[in-house]
Amino acid sequence: MSGFSPELIDYLEGKISFEEFERRREERKTREKKVRRC
Repeated sequence: MSGFSPELIDYLEGKISFEEFERRREERKTREKKVRRC
């Protein structure tokens, strides 16, 4: 497993726009915060 997030890889490969990358990253951060609270 690499240290890169799936959304970063998609962005760097040109599969998604920067705006889509930002949105996915924020969603992932939100999910990770919820998991840590449990």
